[in-house]
Amino acid sequence: MENSSILLQDLNEKQQEAVISESKRLLVLAGAGSGKTKTLLQKIRYLIEEKQVSPSNILAITFTKNATHEMIDRLIISADTSGAYERIIFDKKLAKKEKDAHRRNWQKSSNG
Repeated sequence: MENSSILLQDLNEKQQEAVISESKRLLVLAGAGSGKTKTLLQKIRYLIEEKQVSPSNILAITFTKNATHEMIDRLIISADTSGAYERIIFDKKLAKKEKDAHRRNWQKSSNG
């Protein structure tokens, strides 16, 4: 579980509890800027990397398209060791439509 400790290292105690919880349903409710997105992303990574859950068996719900894109982007960035995706997403010269197309293509090419 060496990778597990890496996934938990930047989280506080409550966040760590949420990430390693064995509950099939988990509600993360907290104020703005408290680390909800980070906790949810670490939970998803934990399920995939430590519990070998197929990404197609994970449901994460957001309330806005922007939040969805942020979660997808952060998950891809965490998995992309080349840094290519991060450069694309943060390229100020690219239009939103171009970034959306890159996001869709990256998702299609992934194994999840």
